[in-house]
Amino acid sequence: MPLATTQQYFSIAHAIQSKSTNPQATCCYPSKPCMNPRVVKRDGNLHRFCEFHRTKANKNQRALQRRRLVDHMVEQLPIDAYMQQLNEQYELLVGQEQGCAELPPSDLLVRLDLDEDDLRVLAAVLSVDDDDDDGESTTL
Repeated sequence: MPLATTQQYFSIAHAIQSKSTNPQATCCYPSKPCMNPRVVKRDGNLHRFCEFHRTKANKNQRALQRRRLVDHMVEQLPIDAYMQQLNEQYELLVGQEQGCAELPPSDLLVRLDLDEDDLRVLAAVLSVDDDDDDGESTTL
């Protein structure tokens, strides 16, 4: 938008806000009453918030989206990283048990902190290994 057009836009928006005595023209921020005038959109309609609260809400929304993206990325570990994590956990447990009596691997697996998804992945990996031992190749 050229500078002259931008200045005209803001002068018109300010005139609309200053002429309005309507209580509906004040900020609708939900947490606390705000008597600031609502911001005018480019199409001439009013935003729900004043400039301060609109900026604050946009900033909070971007932060929330970033947090969700990071959380989603952490949840979606690649299968190799996931298996490496399980192997490290298993090796740590085996190392602790070496000082004690020898236990079969099945007893060591019982002590791992595996949820239902972990057990499904483990079962899928083991079934693929069993199929490979038979001479067949299986893809997931």
